[in-house]
Amino acid sequence: MGRAAEVHTLRSAVSAPGLSGIVVSGVAGIGKSRVVREALAGANPHWIVGTTAARGLPLGAFAAWADHLDGDRLQLVRGVIDAITATPTGGPAFLVVDDAQLLDDLSAFVLHQIVQRRAARVVLTVRDGDPVPDSVREIWKDHTFDRLDLRPLREQECAELLSAALQGPVDADAAHRLWQLTRGNALYLRNIVEQELTDGRLQQH
Repeated sequence: MGRAAEVHTLRSAVSAPGLSGIVVSGVAGIGKSRVVREALAGANPHWIVGTTAARGLPLGAFAAWADHLDGDRLQLVRGVIDAITATPTGGPAFLVVDDAQLLDDLSAFVLHQIVQRRAARVVLTVRDGDPVPDSVREIWKDHTFDRLDLRPLREQECAELLSAALQGPVDADAAHRLWQLTRGNALYLRNIVEQELTDGRLQQH
């Protein structure tokens, strides 16, 4: 809802021959992951998530594709790259890295190699306000990436989203107040609406 232009930008970026991918930035809860999932629906991308816990582990973000972490590092990296870029047709794979600012250095190196070899079309999401390591920033600085700065939903878009989610028209004053409270942040809006429904303060009449 309210993201048609953003979805189009994402789909164009991962299909454009001259681009390696796209960086999607925005504050927490703005809907970066949701927009990416919608844009790549049907493409079956590999989905990697950067986390604080995995950041302290070499190849922590790619642990699902890494065997024998105590073995030869170069061989390990090659194995991960081959596993994550293999496709039945032999064409480029689709790869999403959510919260890329939390990647460890070795995971960032793997991603850099994938992009350099053009073995996958890459979508990176980064959270505004979080520091981005140079090893991650170099991925889109050294290659041709588009960028999408995700904005909050406008008040009218919030009202349309509320009506769609609640399956009915929403009182204009209530919709305005919810937009003022959340300023178009989809996650905050969802959390507040769910709590208001649970507590009975938001009801259908």
